[in-house]
Amino acid sequence: MFQKECSHCNTNHTWYLTVVKTWFTLFFVPIIPYENMYCIMCPSCGSYIKITKADFEQMKLEYQSKQAS
Repeated sequence: MFQKECSHCNTNHTWYLTVVKTWFTLFFVPIIPYENMYCIMCPSCGSYIKITKADFEQMKLEYQSKQAS
């Protein structure tokens, strides 16, 4: 997605846009998703920064427009 230096592992990588879903489980079987967390994630160490859904959608559109051109 974009280059950013990670404050946890001090590396400079291309971070990912991710959606983390929390599921209601019944006997360890995921049944119903009930929460989404939007974030950007460091591919090296897995640390993340939470963002709003609106920011997530905006970044996603910007990335898709870069890929189209």
